[in-house]
Amino acid sequence: MRKAYVLIDTVEDKVASVASAVRYKRGVVAVDIVGGAHNIIAIVESKDTQAMAKATLVEIPGIEGVTNTVICPVIGTEDQAPQEGEG
Repeated sequence: MRKAYVLIDTVEDKVASVASAVRYKRGVVAVDIVGGAHNIIAIVESKDTQAMAKATLVEIPGIEGVTNTVICPVIGTEDQAPQEGEG
C-alpha cells in the first residue's frame, strides 16, 4: 500500500469547497483544513503507483481553487525505523 500526505494551498475563499471536492477523490482517506503554511492536508492511499500519481499529480491539483500542492510520499513508518543504537 502506498501512502502520501498532500499539502494543499487554495484561493482564500475556496478552502471549504476544495476540501469537500478532495474528500470525494479516489484514494483519499482523510482531509483536514489546517492553519499554517497550507490550507488543507489530505491523506491518499493506493495499492497502485499509477493511481497514486493520478490522484496526487492530476486530480487534486485540477480542482478549482487549488493554487499549489506539495506531495509528501510516505517512505517508512515508525515501526520500520531503526532502533536507537542501530545502523
